[in-house]
Amino acid sequence: MSIRLQQTWKEQHGSRYTSGKFLLVRWESEDMGIADEFAEFAQALSLYNIDAEVFLIPDKSPQVALNVKVAQFRDQDNCPTVLKGFMYSGHETGNQYRTDSWWTPTIGSRYIVESGPVQEMLEQSVSDVLIIYDACQSADSARSEVVPGGVKELIAACCFSLLTSGVEDGSFTTYLTRILREEHALGLPLSISTLVSKVLSRKKTEWQRIAAGLNSPDQATGAAVRFHTAPVYCKLSTKSSDRGIILHPIQTSNMFTRSAKAICTKSPSNEISISFRTSALDTDSMKEWEEWIRTAPPSAAEFLNFKFTEAPSSSLKQIQDAMDICSD
Repeated sequence: MSIRLQQTWKEQHGSRYTSGKFLLVRWESEDMGIADEFAEFAQALSLYNIDAEVFLIPDKSPQVALNVKVAQFRDQDNCPTVLKGFMYSGHETGNQYRTDSWWTPTIGSRYIVESGPVQEMLEQSVSDVLIIYDACQSADSARSEVVPGGVKELIAACCFSLLTSGVEDGSFTTYLTRILREEHALGLPLSISTLVSKVLSRKKTEWQRIAAGLNSPDQATGAAVRFHTAPVYCKLSTKSSDRGIILHPIQTSNMFTRSAKAICTKSPSNEISISFRTSALDTDSMKEWEEWIRTAPPSAAEFLNFKFTEAPSSSLKQIQDAMDICSD
């Protein structure tokens, strides 16, 4: 474990991934003009060295076609070091028969795709996965009873009972694109929860600016349509972990690592030793400890050692005997 930590410590405050892949999904026959928005969003992802691929849902056998594509996308390079992302943008309508949403190319179209099977496949990925829904009535919780593997996070343009704006200056995708570019320019790692918080703050600020110039409450209410739907964030992972997906340019140096090294060269070399008493450690527990160490503060410039001392069998027997006495 010490060797693994030494190898990964250099980029502890940068990207944990070796590559990133995003699948951008829209209908081939959609009537909203989403292509330009996807192009802008893909360019923003490229700043983080994340590759984006566009998939067009066909009108013929759309559910089968999308399921096959998503399964291929999930299974390719399915490992913890590859970040995966999925975005659907387009029309969506509530499914009165099930909890799934229905994706459709146009309002009133007879062609539909259920979102549930798609999300369930993504939830079973070994990789960390970010799911984005830019559509009406789009928010959802975990579809699987157990979400294994990496971290899974979902953000949606609005709640499952609300409508959101279409392809325009105030669309959810447009806000995401702007903030991704701005945060990249600052050189700071960006968590998904922070990304959603910044979208919400930006919407609120722009709404207040517009409302201040209106003469009546009715005008203000009408102008608020494109701003009033708040984005929704949901962590789908079922394993107890505080780790989340962090967006940061992949395979590049970062300001936090450089700053931490600069601190050490300008100040005395200090060491911090912390000891814990734990229960028996299995493979999953060791991974949790490894992850906790990786998230040390930026001032922790160098990893020195990880030491695990196993209790002697005699001590374990004494503990067990004490527990037996207590139970009696």
